[in-house]
Amino acid sequence: MSGGATPGNLSAGSTTTAYNGFSVGDGGLALTYAGFTVGGNVLWGAYNGQVGLKPQGGVNAVAWVGGAQYAIGPLTIAASYINYQSQGSAAMINKSQSYNDELAAGITYSVAPGLSAYAEYLYGQTHQGGVSQIPAPPSSSNNEWHGQSFIIGTQGAVVTSLH
Repeated sequence: MSGGATPGNLSAGSTTTAYNGFSVGDGGLALTYAGFTVGGNVLWGAYNGQVGLKPQGGVNAVAWVGGAQYAIGPLTIAASYINYQSQGSAAMINKSQSYNDELAAGITYSVAPGLSAYAEYLYGQTHQGGVSQIPAPPSSSNNEWHGQSFIIGTQGAVVTSLH
């Protein structure tokens, strides 16, 4: 697949950055057997950040995810890992790139029809040398960000019958 955006120049204050046209490829596969599911997906191309234009001279982006899930009766256990690399800051072309990693793991138990309890753990990190990951105060020493969360909850749905 590819999308179209016109290459050109965009101004940000007193500096002008040239950008390439937008193109992206995406492919994935999931296989299930006897309660086990294993899958992955890869996204690659001339884009940057959250599907933005890639600065000219910057590296192409590649993102991939791999995961596995096992379901037996009312219990489901799953985990996934994501890696994403792109140019990141246009000011850092030929100096550094943005690297992102994320890990997720969770368990869900179906308590009754329409009611599930779950627990999830999420971890993420972002790094780009020379680029502050903390908005204020800007500093090149804040070039790495880590975050994590642990979530416990329930999810319900209205179950109706047409008898």
